[in-house]
Amino acid sequence: MKWLVSLCLLTASLTVIAAERVFEERFPAGENGLLKVRLDRGDIDVISGGDEYVVKLVVSGHEEPVNDFEVTFEESGEGLNILGKGARNSSGWSFFNWSFGKHVRVHLHVTVPRTTHLDLGTSGGDISASGTEASASVKTSGGNITLSDLKERVHVKTSGGNIRLSNSSDKHELRTSGGDIDIVNAAGDFTAKTSGGDIDFKNVRGPIVCATSGGSIDIELTQDFGGIRASTSGGDIRLRAPANIAANLKAGTSGGSVRMDLPLQVQGKIKSNRIQGTLNGGGESIHLSTSGGDIRVSEL
Repeated sequence: MKWLVSLCLLTASLTVIAAERVFEERFPAGENGLLKVRLDRGDIDVISGGDEYVVKLVVSGHEEPVNDFEVTFEESGEGLNILGKGARNSSGWSFFNWSFGKHVRVHLHVTVPRTTHLDLGTSGGDISASGTEASASVKTSGGNITLSDLKERVHVKTSGGNIRLSNSSDKHELRTSGGDIDIVNAAGDFTAKTSGGDIDFKNVRGPIVCATSGGSIDIELTQDFGGIRASTSGGDIRLRAPANIAANLKAGTSGGSVRMDLPLQVQGKIKSNRIQGTLNGGGESIHLSTSGGDIRVSEL
């Protein structure tokens, strides 16, 4: 009987009144304007297109917290500010909040002119942005970040998710405390750091500085690579490069071995866990180090 009563209470708690609010607005946009977004929860999607800001924000969940969610649109001389926040008693997902009707889902979609600078932040969701030709600053405390076709400086930070960057150029600074970093078909300067995941570069051009405390590093190079400094405390490093790449290479590991599949003119002593020399007469610097894994350099 006690189990039956508990089940009935749980069923009743899950029978909540669903509600949805949709905010749709259009705002004029100037040349090189700024879109600034701050949400205390929810996902953000930004794409380029047109000559104005086109905003659609959807808030869904139980009726009371949905109605309590506040959205502010503020036009300024710089551009458009969007602020979204919920009531304190609807502060994100938990079993308790979902069961008793306090959960709210928030999704913001904005179309912007290509020359718009982006300053995007959410405390609990994913962020994606694509197609802009101005700087982008992106931060989330609890989700993934996906960026593509960005043509100016990018600064990215997430405390609990993965980062993926593709088809972008200029200076990139990518940091995550709990996920992987993937960079594909990109050019520029790269700084990528994660405390709890892998780092993967494919078809990149430009200097690379990358470090991970809890994963492996995989790098595929083109001829125009610009130098590499890669380190990991808890994984392997694999570098694949064209056979005719010119570089000064130094590789060392404290807990594994180093394997070279490219012809290296060795400098100094040859050791199983440490090697130094030149590839094709020397060139840009490549420095690879790991405390707990193997290093392999092979032909792409």
